Amino acid sequence: MNQAELAARYKALWTAIRSTSDPVTVRCPVAVQARLINRIQKHKCRVNMARKSVGLPSLGKLVIQRNGDVLTFSLPENGELF
Repeated sequence: MNQAELAARYKALWTAIRSTSDPVTVRCPVAVQARLINRIQKHKCRVNMARKSVGLPSLGKLVIQRNGDVLTFSLPENGELF
């Protein structure tokens, strides 16, 4: 699977995280959580690099909370709000 396919796979989740100020909750097995977090962080990095190249502010810190098999993602200081 190439980078474009990987990015597309997690785009729906990233779009949900980015489009709301409320936390987004995902239920997934503990064994998969590290991979999911890594992919979302990589996608955020790509978006920030694209935003910086056109002079837009970067997105804020991605906050991730783990509670058993539930992950909660939030982007409290979204750069698009400025």
